[in-house]
Amino acid sequence: MSGLVSKLTGIIGNGLIESVGDIADRFIQTPDEKAQFKVELERVLQQRDSEVEQTIRAELQAKERIIVAEMSQGDNYTCLLYTSPSPRDRG
Repeated sequence: MSGLVSKLTGIIGNGLIESVGDIADRFIQTPDEKAQFKVELERVLQQRDSEVEQTIRAELQAKERIIVAEMSQGDNYTCLLYTSPSPRDRG
């Protein structure tokens, strides 16, 4: 799971770092400031990636708990059925 997330966000993140880095190059004058900016941007993107992964992991765990609870009820199957009142039921 984390491999997929890291691949997707890595692709997006790398392109984003380069794009933002190019914009920053226009406004930041010294090479040290440029390097520091890119390092900080990378840190922020890695933090965002970590938060996204944690959110996905929490959602999967919640869904897993629901499935385990459903399965432990001992029912052979679970069926959610929605029926709207038919004309003959209205009287």
